[in-house]
Amino acid sequence: MKKQLIIGALSFAAVLLVNTSANAQTPDALAGTANVSIELTKFSSIDTESGISSGDNSIEFLYDTPTAYNNIQEVTKTDHLIITSADDFTIKVKGTGTGTNFTGGSAGKEIPLNVLYLQAISTAADPGTMNEIQLSNSDQELIAGATLGASKAYDVKYFIPAEKATDVLLGKDAGNYTATITYTITAP
Repeated sequence: MKKQLIIGALSFAAVLLVNTSANAQTPDALAGTANVSIELTKFSSIDTESGISSGDNSIEFLYDTPTAYNNIQEVTKTDHLIITSADDFTIKVKGTGTGTNFTGGSAGKEIPLNVLYLQAISTAADPGTMNEIQLSNSDQELIAGATLGASKAYDVKYFIPAEKATDVLLGKDAGNYTATITYTITAP
């Protein structure tokens, strides 16, 4: 019986030893690594939240009384340009009508594009040089040398001085005169 007890104890120890070594595993790693990549591309953009992109892009002037002709008329569009740019940037503007004129009116009664003035206004940090320009069919710098940034907001004031109204608009055919204004962003 002693022999059987020794064989049983040895068998139990063997089973226990085999079972313990079969369940032994390598410990979990205490550290690991990940590779991260950041790719940058250069871009400049007039954001879709801008007034000129979101449908608030109509600028209307009405000359129907002597007071309208004798006073400056202005329309200021809030957040008309919202710019995100990875580089410093410039905003150029030009008008398109019929040659150098608004579209409309009969021969000799055209309204020149340069009756309309534009000026950018901003409270953003480093907004650049904001020029007052007379509209033409050539690119002109409305905003020059602005620093890069995200969601830089600019209001745009459109105006016709009283002198232009009395000197240029009086005597023109009644009707609607139109032009398209194109804004272009450039970066070095």
